[in-house]
Amino acid sequence: MKLPACPPALPALLLLLSAAPAAAQTTNAAVAAPAPPATPRQALKLGLFSSETIGLSYERQLAPRTSLQASLGGWFNGYDGGRGFVYDSAYFYPVPLQRYRARRQRLALTVQLRRYLQPTKPALAGWYVGAGAQLLGQWTRYRFDDGHTERNHYHEQNLQLRFGRQCQLGPRFTFDVGLGPELVVGTEPRYVYNANTGFYALGSERYFYARPAFGMALQAGYRF
Repeated sequence: MKLPACPPALPALLLLLSAAPAAAQTTNAAVAAPAPPATPRQALKLGLFSSETIGLSYERQLAPRTSLQASLGGWFNGYDGGRGFVYDSAYFYPVPLQRYRARRQRLALTVQLRRYLQPTKPALAGWYVGAGAQLLGQWTRYRFDDGHTERNHYHEQNLQLRFGRQCQLGPRFTFDVGLGPELVVGTEPRYVYNANTGFYALGSERYFYARPAFGMALQAGYRF
């Protein structure tokens, strides 16, 4: 008795059915595989600045070796003082004729463009040179013992050049150190002598000043 021959397409169909589970497992594994972690291109930092401020900085990469950083900082302090000094005849000790309690507030905004010098380093890490500008304002209130109050404020602009290094502390954390020269320009009220009281007091005129300085910043940050 002669068995019927298999259809020509049957072996190919059986081979396809046997390979289907393996293909499905491969597809599921490819879908379930986690995506590679994103390379950090931004950083948020907290630090101290030589303008007598403490504040936050945000740095963002613009190109493989270029970034832009913006910082906002502030500071508050109080102190006792006096003016119109005379000398004690017995001890030759200066005694103020007017005593006051001062409260001072500072606020600074800084923008800095950075160029990293080592192309093989990860983003936002390594030696860098930066150029930037700072706007700074200071407000001081003097409360005298006799009850009257005086206020003084000034604002200045700083052109800054910074050399520094942002070090990696693990995959995400950093420590940023930068220092360099700067040019400080601004205006401040002029004190005028009052012949009736015998003291110098704040006048309505302001004078312009420009001076060289040296600045630095220390910041601890997190890259994301």
